[in-house]
Amino acid sequence: MRQFIGVLLIVLMSGTGSNVTLAAQEKRLTLQEQVAQIPGGAIVKAKLKTKETVQGRLGEVTSAGYTVQVTQGDKLETRQIAFEETKSIKQVQQGTKTGLCVALGIVGGVAAVIGILAAAYAANS
Repeated sequence: MRQFIGVLLIVLMSGTGSNVTLAAQEKRLTLQEQVAQIPGGAIVKAKLKTKETVQGRLGEVTSAGYTVQVTQGDKLETRQIAFEETKSIKQVQQGTKTGLCVALGIVGGVAAVIGILAAAYAANS
């Protein structure tokens, strides 16, 4: 009986693992698909195969590549980048962490004041 359960568990685990691996491979998007999902004008960070990092606003997207508007000093420069020279690209989220920390700090401060007032009221009653 133990051998049967052991074999059954091995078969179930090996089958589940291959399905997870297959699903992960299906979800992996090409660079073209990743760029197509990023809205135009969004801030992006592209890592190139030359180990250079380019950060700026996403411009026009073509079948061969995309443009990124980069600021250098007082100049606005548009850089054409081919998909072939891109290692990875992602959209940069700006300000979400700072805003979240400020909001949590305010909520925590208000909760502390309410707790102190409630304790003082309970002590005087």
